[in-house]
Amino acid sequence: MKRLIYIDTSEFVAANFAFAGQRLTTVVSRVKAGQVAIGLPSITKQEIISQIDKALHEADQAIAKARSGARVLRNLDDDFSISLFRDFDRAAHRETLSAQLDEFLSDSEAIILDFDGVDPAAIFEMYFSKKAPFGDSKKKSEFPDAFTLAMLSEWADSEQQDVFIASSDGDFQAGASGFHRLEHVGTLEQLLARIALEFDQLAPAAETALRALEGEIEDGLCERFQELVVRHVNYAT
Repeated sequence: MKRLIYIDTSEFVAANFAFAGQRLTTVVSRVKAGQVAIGLPSITKQEIISQIDKALHEADQAIAKARSGARVLRNLDDDFSISLFRDFDRAAHRETLSAQLDEFLSDSEAIILDFDGVDPAAIFEMYFSKKAPFGDSKKKSEFPDAFTLAMLSEWADSEQQDVFIASSDGDFQAGASGFHRLEHVGTLEQLLARIALEFDQLAPAAETALRALEGEIEDGLCERFQELVVRHVNYAT
């Protein structure tokens, strides 16, 4: 069975947007092996880009602070000093990371999910009822997560299969429990461990056990078939 999975924005942040890093390349290898399929609501892609922008802004500020504290190095003509005081091209870095994200989505054959079938009235009902992911404080910032969960639920229903969710976001985890066929597994590392257990250990063990029983199963089926034939003949006569 191919597992349906969703990787939350929080896991891309936790991976430091290392789209060619071990965790995300492992996901790609599982996809290529036909073991998992990734669903990605369009909202999530926008959120990832937003988090990249936020991280680059923080990096820009951190570099400015480092430069201020290390200004004595400004007039030195060595490689380190030249690199430290080189202009920080945030737009170029954003373009590079965005391209890497697109490459990951292409390599992982991610299925981009849209809003078809999602009932906005149901989402607002969740908000006014203070249900997760909104909670008692009715956090308006959780609307993207609520729509994301609804889209994942629609995907799960259309495929008649559960969707495994990897997320470090507590509100998202709580929200998933209120939707049909969504199972929060844990972080991306924990989800990959779950996939490895199923496909690398349990599935081969089950296949070995089935092969060991093939003879018994075949004999049992033949015996049962012969009984049915005898009964049919007796009824006919």
